Amino acid sequence: MTTDGPLTGMDRLDDAELLARAVAGDARAFALIHERHAGHAYAAARRILGATPAAEDVVQEALIQLWRDGGRYAADRGSLRSWLVLLVRSRALDLLRRERVRTAASEKATALTRSGAAASADEVAGVREDVRGVCSGLAALPREQAEVLGMLLLGGRTQAEVASALKVPLGTVKGRSRLGLRRLRQALGEPLPAT
Repeated sequence: MTTDGPLTGMDRLDDAELLARAVAGDARAFALIHERHAGHAYAAARRILGATPAAEDVVQEALIQLWRDGGRYAADRGSLRSWLVLLVRSRALDLLRRERVRTAASEKATALTRSGAAASADEVAGVREDVRGVCSGLAALPREQAEVLGMLLLGGRTQAEVASALKVPLGTVKGRSRLGLRRLRQALGEPLPAT
């Protein structure tokens, strides 16, 4: 970690210079980036998640990603503030999607158990077996296909979001998901659709 120069001299640096110093290990440069932009990042998180601890967590995770992946920042593609807000927004929306999936699954399970047609032990065992089969099927796929399908099926992301997160073309995500689903269906013994 560098310690040269007073912080007051650093406040004259632009964001790209500060980020370069932060990535090189200068904690004071990162502190100044935080001071300049964390308020906007938190406001973006609050618009999506409300004034919750989750909003603070999302901002913290985005700042850690900024520290870790700051070398990827390209000033010609937008301001550092915009990039940080985009990171926060993506993480907040991912969190909302995961929560919606969990809530929907929980509500469905609750409705099944409360309804007159409560699931029998055999039905519950069948569902558990299906889940195990899907998990083992995903584990047997090539890493790239399993990663894409995991983000799509379990993470609740769209193909465009997966492409953005993995930094690959959308066509690559579509191809990996198509091949992965085909292999997963074969592994589960499901008939393949005619192509």
